[in-house]
Amino acid sequence: MSPPTTPHRVLLLGVDTPIGLTLVRELAKAGIQVYAIARQRHGVGLHSRYLHLGVYHDSQQITQLDLINQLAQTHQIPYLMTVSEPDILWLQAHGEQLQGIRPLIPAPHPFSQVLDKQQTLLVARKLGIQTPQSWQISHPHEIADLVAQVPGYPVILKWADPQAALPRLRAHKLTLEKYRYVDTPQALVEQLARYTPTGHYPQVSCYCPGVGLGQMIYMHQGQATLTFQHQRLHEWPPEGGVSTLCESLPQQAHPALLAQSIALLQALEWQGAAMVEYRFDPKTGQTWLMEVNGRFWGSQPLAYYAGAHFAVATYWWQGLRQPPPPSRQRAGLRCQYTIPALHRLQRIVGDPELIQNRSLRFSVLAELMGFVLGVLDPRLRYYIFAWDDPKPFWVDTRQALNKLWRQMRKRFCWRGCT
Repeated sequence: MSPPTTPHRVLLLGVDTPIGLTLVRELAKAGIQVYAIARQRHGVGLHSRYLHLGVYHDSQQITQLDLINQLAQTHQIPYLMTVSEPDILWLQAHGEQLQGIRPLIPAPHPFSQVLDKQQTLLVARKLGIQTPQSWQISHPHEIADLVAQVPGYPVILKWADPQAALPRLRAHKLTLEKYRYVDTPQALVEQLARYTPTGHYPQVSCYCPGVGLGQMIYMHQGQATLTFQHQRLHEWPPEGGVSTLCESLPQQAHPALLAQSIALLQALEWQGAAMVEYRFDPKTGQTWLMEVNGRFWGSQPLAYYAGAHFAVATYWWQGLRQPPPPSRQRAGLRCQYTIPALHRLQRIVGDPELIQNRSLRFSVLAELMGFVLGVLDPRLRYYIFAWDDPKPFWVDTRQALNKLWRQMRKRFCWRGCT
C-alpha cells in the first residue's frame, strides 16, 4: 500500500483492545502518524511500536473532551477515529464541542438503526432477507403467550439494543449478557421473569444452526467500494460469542449473499465500514441474518492481515474524501485470539457441562491436537501477537497471568490468606 505523499495524522480513541491495536498497525503502515488515547495503562494498543504517541486518559485529571482537544491542537491532528459503540454515541453527542478535529464516524440516524436489532431485522425482512423467527415483549403478562408461540428449543435471548438496556440492568444490579441459550419452556419463563423489575426484556429468537459468516463492506455514496468475507471456525464460549479462530474467504464466495448485504446497507442509508453477520448452515446452504455491526468489528485483525484495510479506507474516504490506494486480498488466512481460544479449550476439555448449547459435540483429542498443531500452520496469524510488534502480546499475557493468579488466590486461599 502506498503511503500518503504528505504527512497525515489521526487520533484513535480507545486502543485498549485488539481492534484498536489493529487500527494502530494498519494506519501506521499506510504512512499515517497515529496518536491514541487508552483508558487502561495496560491497553494493548498503547504499547505498539507503530504508535506515534499514546496517552493514558486519567479521568481524575482531565475530561475526555479536553484531552482530545488538547492533543488535536498541540499536534495538529485533523481526524478522529474510534472503535466502540459507546464512544461513537459520545462523539455524536459532543461533536460540536471538538476543536479543529473531525470525527470519522457513522451518521446518527443509520447508526441508531443498526444499534436496534429489531429495526435492522425489520428492514431486512422487507428486502426478503431470511432472519431468525423472533419475539419481543414489553409486559410480564405477555410471557405466557410468547412461550406458547415458540415452536422448539433451544431459543436465544439477546438484547435488541444493548446500549439502551445497560442503564436499566445496572440500576437493578443485573449483568448485561450478550446472549443466553434456553432449553425448556420453564427455563424461558424463569429467564424472562428476571427482567420484569426493569420493565425491559431481551429479544427471544429461534436457534439457527451453522457457523458465523461475516461480510465486511465499506459503503461510499451508496456503493460498496471494499468488501471482505470471513467464516468463524471457533468461538468463545464454544456455543457462540467472540470469534477465537476465523478464516478469510475468497472474494467471489457467496456472491448472492454479498449482493443482499449491500442492498441491506443501501436500505439503511449506511456510509462507512460495517459488518453484516449471518449464521450459515453448510449442510443446507441456508443463511440467517444476525445483525449489522456499524463499527470496526472483533475480527478486524484477520481483515488487516488479509489485505482488506477498512481503517485506511475510512481515513481516505471520510477524511481526505479521496479513494484509497488499492490493496490485494488473500484468502485462506486464519487468525486466532489466543487467550479466549485457551478459555474455549479449557471449557471443552474441563467443563463441558457449562456449554449452554447441549446439542454441540466436541472431540477432546481433536481440539487439543488442533490447537497445538495450529501453531505450526503457516496460514495462522494472531489478534495481538506480531513478530514485528511483540510488546502488546507480552503486556496482554502479563495481565492475563495476573488475573489468573488473583482468581487462584481467591479460590484456594483460606480466610487468613493475605
